Amino acid sequence: MEELLTDVTVGVQFVDAVDGQDGMAAAENEMGKCKRVLVRERPEYVCACYASCVRALRQALLVGEFPLLLLEDDAALESPCKAHMSRGELRMGGSADLVVLANGSAPPPADDGDWLVRGSNTGNWGNAGLLVPSADSASRLVDFLLSTWRDRGAAHVDWVLQRDFVRAGGEVQHASPPLFGWRAGESDILGKHRAAKRCRDA
Repeated sequence: MEELLTDVTVGVQFVDAVDGQDGMAAAENEMGKCKRVLVRERPEYVCACYASCVRALRQALLVGEFPLLLLEDDAALESPCKAHMSRGELRMGGSADLVVLANGSAPPPADDGDWLVRGSNTGNWGNAGLLVPSADSASRLVDFLLSTWRDRGAAHVDWVLQRDFVRAGGEVQHASPPLFGWRAGESDILGKHRAAKRCRDA
């Protein structure tokens, strides 16, 4: 990520993630107690990923500079989607609380040719690149993540942001096809390696 962002002219800050190997205790130290864990496999890593997203959004609110581009450490910015890069500009709708820029299973492209489509409450998981338009949106996301954690239990953070938040009335939009892909990297299964996901026609 440091190599990718060397020539970027906007301000960049790195966030120390919550270490998955520290288990549930680290996540609860960040966000408080949760009533239950809704994932059966790798719960300590899933919960640490959830807490890391909350930490990043909180740090962004402290810095106070929006819109916010939130990148996970495996985002492949060097692989932009040609379909999007051929456009003169990419305008964002004014109603979105969250725009998902890189997703392994983005919804089908819009019929009207727009580069963004509204999210649904099923499918569409992946958080390699998220765009948060405003501090108000970031605050809503943090509040929703924390209330979901405490009241309903811990789940995958991409499920909560892209499915549950929509069900609760949040506005989530997706770049379709994804704006960029992501690299192969270490899985949240310790010692395993996952394949790289590339955006279509990259």
